[in-house]
Amino acid sequence: MQDLFEARFTAGRAPALAAEITRPGRAPVRVLRGDVDGTGRAPGEDTAFRIASCTKSFTAAAALVLRRAGRLDLDGDIRHWLPRLRFTGPLAPDRPVTVRHLLTMSAGLPEDDPWADRQEAMPREQFDRLLARGVRLASPPGTRFRYSNLGYAMLGRILELAAEADYRELVTGRLLHPLGLADTGFSTDLPVPVARGYRRAPDGWQALPFSGPGSFSPIGGLFSTLRDLRRWAAWLAAGPASELGRAADPGLAAGPLDLAERAEMQRIHRPAPPRTQDRAGTRRGYGFGLNVVEDPAAGPIIFHSGGYPGFGAHMRWHPGTGTIALGLENATYSRVGETVAPALEAAIGRQPAVPAQPPPPAESDTGTGAWPELNAARDALNAWLLTPTAETERALRSRFASNVEQDRPWPERSAHWLRLRAAAGSLRPGDARPAGGEAPAELRWIVPGAREDLCCLIQLNPIEPPQVQRIDVEPAPPPNTKHADKMLAFCPESRKTRGYGGNHGDKVAAGNGQR
Repeated sequence: MQDLFEARFTAGRAPALAAEITRPGRAPVRVLRGDVDGTGRAPGEDTAFRIASCTKSFTAAAALVLRRAGRLDLDGDIRHWLPRLRFTGPLAPDRPVTVRHLLTMSAGLPEDDPWADRQEAMPREQFDRLLARGVRLASPPGTRFRYSNLGYAMLGRILELAAEADYRELVTGRLLHPLGLADTGFSTDLPVPVARGYRRAPDGWQALPFSGPGSFSPIGGLFSTLRDLRRWAAWLAAGPASELGRAADPGLAAGPLDLAERAEMQRIHRPAPPRTQDRAGTRRGYGFGLNVVEDPAAGPIIFHSGGYPGFGAHMRWHPGTGTIALGLENATYSRVGETVAPALEAAIGRQPAVPAQPPPPAESDTGTGAWPELNAARDALNAWLLTPTAETERALRSRFASNVEQDRPWPERSAHWLRLRAAAGSLRPGDARPAGGEAPAELRWIVPGAREDLCCLIQLNPIEPPQVQRIDVEPAPPPNTKHADKMLAFCPESRKTRGYGGNHGDKVAAGNGQR
C-alpha cells in the first residue's frame, strides 16, 4: 500500500502528497512527500489542503441537522426557499424539484464542474440573480443520477434560509466545533500550515490564488487535514458500521447526528450505472453527499473525491472493518482517488475483480436533444480547427464562460491545438463523426485528419444563456500506446473505430469519483 503512494508521488502528479490508510488495531500507513508551498516544506498530518467536493458530505450532514431540528423538509419544493429560481428549456419541470433531489444528485441539472469550481466567492445577491436568469435541466427531476455542483450551491442557500444563519457559520457551529475538527475551515485562516495550490503549466508548476468563501462554498470550500478528515470519516463510518454489527466506539457514537442518520447518508438513494470491472451483483449510487458502492463480497464502500483549481482530494472507507484511506494533493484535479481506491482494496484484502458483466449501456436522456448552443459551439470549434483566423477565434471565444480561460489561458490552449492540428494533417470537419457525450449539454466528436484523428469535447454550463465551460481537443491515439487510456477516458468512441474494448466514460458516482 505504501508502495502505491510512493510510486504516485515519484510520478510527479502533484508537488505534494499527503496520504494514509488506517485500520483499528493496525499501524497506520502514511506517506507525506513533496513541497506544500514552494519553500521545500513537506506536508504533515496537520497540513491543510483544500478538500473540494468532499465538502459536500458536510453540507449534507448540515441538512440532516436542520431536518432533525424541524427546520427543513427534504421532500419540500425548493422554490419555497428559492422563489426567484426559474427553470427554462424543454425540460422545465411540471412537478416540484425537492431538497432530496438536490441532496442525491437527481434534480436533473447537468454536470458543471469546470464552471462551478470557479464560482465559490459569488455573493448571495449575485447568486440569487443568477437563479432568476434561468437554469436549464438536462433530464427530468428524479429520473437519473447527474452530478451537479449548482444543486449543492442551491442546497447551501436553502440551509442558510432554513437556519437563519450563514452557511459557513452553520457548518462550523453545528459540525466542526462539536466534533473537534479545529483544523478544518472555509478559509486559510487556520491554526495549521496550509498547502498552496498549483496547476501544471508548460514551464512547470504554477501557483494559483485561493478563492474566497461565498455562495458556492457548499460545493467544495473546506480546507482540512489528514488528521481531521480521518476523524470525520470515522465518525460517519460508525453509522453503517453499527448496522453491520460492529460496536461503535463510544467516542464516535455521540455527535450532531445519531448513528441511524449517519447510516442514512451512506445508503444508495440515487442508483448509478455499474462499471465494467464490477463483480456481478455490485450496486453503485449516491447517498447524501457521498458515493456508495455495495460490493457483494466486501460490503459497502463509501467515498467522495474532490477536485478544485489547485487541489485534489479523496476520502474512502470500509465500514465493515473500519478501514479509512485518504489522499490530499496540491495540483488541479489531480485524481488522487486513482491511488486511494486500490490502496483501500489492498488494505481490506479485496482482490481486483475479473469483469463479470458487459459494458453498461449509456443512460438515455428523455425529452430533448442537444441544446442549440451546444451545436453552435461545435460548429465554431470546427471552423477554427479548419481555418484558425482572428475571425474564427473571436467567434469561438465569445462562447466561453469565464472559467475556460482561467483554467487554461487562450495562448497556451491555442498553441496546443495548433500543434495537434499540424500533426494531424489536413482536417475534415465536414466528415466528423459523433463520439457520444451527455446530451443535451455535452458533445464529443471525432474530426478525421490525413495522418491522425482529433477528439473534441464541449460541455455547457446550465445558466441562461448556456456557455462553454469545458472545451478540449486531443489526438485519438493508435491502440496499445501508453497514452491510450488517458485519451479514451476523454473520447471513448476511438475504442470502436481503432479497435479498443471497454468503457472509460464513467461519471463521478459510477466510478471512483474522479474529477
